[in-house]
Amino acid sequence: MITATSLAIFLALISTILGSIGSLMFKLSANTLTTLKEVLKKNFLIRFITGAIVFVISVIIYTFALNLVELSFLFPFVALSYIWTNFLSMAVLKEEISKKSWGGIVLICIGVIIMSLSG
Repeated sequence: MITATSLAIFLALISTILGSIGSLMFKLSANTLTTLKEVLKKNFLIRFITGAIVFVISVIIYTFALNLVELSFLFPFVALSYIWTNFLSMAVLKEEISKKSWGGIVLICIGVIIMSLSG
C-alpha cells in the first residue's frame, strides 16, 4: 500500500525533475538569442514555450503533493532541483561541475534524507 507520504515524495521528485527540465529548456532558448528580434523566431519560441509548459506541469504536480503532507516536510525536496539541474547541465550543455558544487550536491542529499526521516 502506498502511503500519502510516499506518494508526496514521489510527486515531489517528479516535480523537481520536470522543473529542472523546464529550466534547461529556458537555457536552450536563451542560447538562441543574439538580438531582441530572435525572440520571435521559431527555434526560440518552441524551446521557451516547452520550458514554460513543463515548468507549469511541475508546479501543478508539486501542488498535488502539498495536498498530501505538510509544507515543512516537503519543501526540502525542492532542493533536489539543484542536483537534477547540475546533471542536466553536465549532460546536455556540457558544463563542468565544480568540486564545490559536488560538495553541495552531497550536502543536499544528506539534508533531504535527514528531513525525510522526520516525516
